[in-house]
Amino acid sequence: MGAEGTVLAALASVVGIGGGSSDVEPGLDDEAATTVVAAVRDAVMALEAVRQRRTVGNASFAHVWRGP
Repeated sequence: MGAEGTVLAALASVVGIGGGSSDVEPGLDDEAATTVVAAVRDAVMALEAVRQRRTVGNASFAHVWRGP
């Protein structure tokens, strides 16, 4: 697999495509590619945090309106 394929595999792993572990950093030789993969991983983690906050907020809102 060439450098482009390695970067694409790393990005796919970060976003959960292909069943690979997103915790394992493949041997990327290019500093720019490593930076991009790290930025994508950070963005995915931030999106997951937003999803969790929305889930908790929606559940709280529904609980308030159900009443005693």
